[in-house]
Amino acid sequence: MKIAYIGHIFFCKKIGRKLEERGHEVKYFNYNHWGRKLIPSMKDIWDVDVIHFICAVGCRKYFYLIIIRYLLKKKIFVHFVGSDILRLKKVKVIDRINWIFALKTAHRIFTGAPWHVKELENLISTESFILFFANYEKIEKILPLPEKFTVLCYLPQERSRFYGEELIKVLIEEYPNIKFIILGSEQFIHYNNVLTKKIDYNIDMTELYSQSTLLVRLPKHDGFSSMVLEALAFGRNIIWTHNIPHVQHTELYRDDLIQAFESAKKKDSNSKGALWVKKNFNYKFFIDNLESLYNNSERTIDPTNYQ
Repeated sequence: MKIAYIGHIFFCKKIGRKLEERGHEVKYFNYNHWGRKLIPSMKDIWDVDVIHFICAVGCRKYFYLIIIRYLLKKKIFVHFVGSDILRLKKVKVIDRINWIFALKTAHRIFTGAPWHVKELENLISTESFILFFANYEKIEKILPLPEKFTVLCYLPQERSRFYGEELIKVLIEEYPNIKFIILGSEQFIHYNNVLTKKIDYNIDMTELYSQSTLLVRLPKHDGFSSMVLEALAFGRNIIWTHNIPHVQHTELYRDDLIQAFESAKKKDSNSKGALWVKKNFNYKFFIDNLESLYNNSERTIDPTNYQ
């Protein structure tokens, strides 16, 4: 089978390489570049059997999708991620209509988080099929917690306000004796209790998790974060803006966050969270599901109904 992934190349390759190991031929296209011109775009996917948009932004030209499905006879799958949903809601009405018609041309439309199905229901019908990019069962033992309570925060430089910069500042100033590792932004580099590190999607995060007691992730809108799953698999406690098992949920208000933080300070290793991830997020099962979907576009997908 020949498969084309259109999306963020790094994440597409995480999945595609597993399918390559199974003998499939896989092509990768950046969603920011593919689709600019009709003929080159059609040449790119001329010989593939399946096209999977991992980022619905790449699938927004209705005319292209008509050609791909009905003239070229390709199977088309689309996955929404968090930012796609915000963009679909914000675009002009004409652009939104064109985009929705393009999406409806696909064989199946998925969201990467179950809560996004409900969020999109007034615009388009979707199914939940959680994307994740690692085999958490390979993490045999949880990492011991560091001697000093240390907080890891994800705060990308270019979207720091969206990812809770103001509330992270509240924590840094409220707890001057607690060490914070900020992954991304250098906004707080002048604080004595802050260490900043650049975001590098290619590094092994094991060492960073070994230095951390708690992960704080505070975006205003988020998909099913692979960082959250990975941190759980290593036995870390987590404060997040979504309510899933073994994670402390917080609303984006100062008092809520402080309350969650005080509770997190009292916790030991999150061994139950680590077991939960390994039970519910089996990577081989995920790839099996994906491969079966490509073979049969009408196949019922187990969306990882975590328990």
